[in-house]
Amino acid sequence: MASKDNRIIQFNPQVKAQKDACSSLFQIPELKEQNIVGKKLVEARKKMKLSQKDMSAALDSYGTHVSAGAISKWEKGDSFPSVLQFLAFCNICQIDNIGEYFLGKTAESAEYSPELSQKGLNILQTLKEVLIASGQYTPPTRRRITNFAEEIEKRSMRISNNLASAGTGNFLDEDQFTTEDYPVSQIPDGTDFGIRISGDSMEPRYVNRQVVWVQQCSELNPGEVGIFIYDGDGYIKEYHEEMPDEDEYDEYLCDGVLQPKISLISYNEKYAPKVISPYCRFEIVGRVLN
Repeated sequence: MASKDNRIIQFNPQVKAQKDACSSLFQIPELKEQNIVGKKLVEARKKMKLSQKDMSAALDSYGTHVSAGAISKWEKGDSFPSVLQFLAFCNICQIDNIGEYFLGKTAESAEYSPELSQKGLNILQTLKEVLIASGQYTPPTRRRITNFAEEIEKRSMRISNNLASAGTGNFLDEDQFTTEDYPVSQIPDGTDFGIRISGDSMEPRYVNRQVVWVQQCSELNPGEVGIFIYDGDGYIKEYHEEMPDEDEYDEYLCDGVLQPKISLISYNEKYAPKVISPYCRFEIVGRVLN
């Protein structure tokens, strides 16, 4: 094949095969659409029992600042980490074979084992030294890589076996709790126990199987998210109050005092507000702190 300046470029079938393998593996539109990388980032972080806040602190220790909100965007597929941030993340989560972990396979064949010449190694070392000097990269010690998870202070927390938004609301029965260890930095002040969410009614802020931290109380301010028992079932919703309409006054009068009309609001717009009937049992279990 001739180039534009009439030089002859020799066809190399081995190079073409490697390029074809890579192009079939790294289909960027598919990776973005299915959020494959983001899901694997979540999986790796949770395997290390790190919150997004913990991961932010860990990345800081590697010399690259990333907020918990930015990590959330990575995991949702709204944005992507830089190369240095990605490599630091993989070090923290002890991901050795990046291609295997994130894609389930690698582009290289079994007999393909690329090696750098001494010149290439020298170039890499020079780039590393430049990055260290610029302050954009701090090489981790082996101990910091392998022992980071163990160094995080943990706390044993009671987690309710009853799921919010599913099943009965026996959240406070002592025999309905198990104990799990969580990083102290992940647990807000005032937490009494945790409850695992079921369903998608509070997405995108709270997602299915997420543990939310609860402060036990019997009253909430409008706009606060709480855990509730209504007609025997448990819910996680935003608490809302309003004055009843005139034709509803009789329903909301209690000992001559007009009571507010209570609604429980879902963040997911496909779910309509749940208006609390004054004739059914309703109880505020606690305030969600995260």
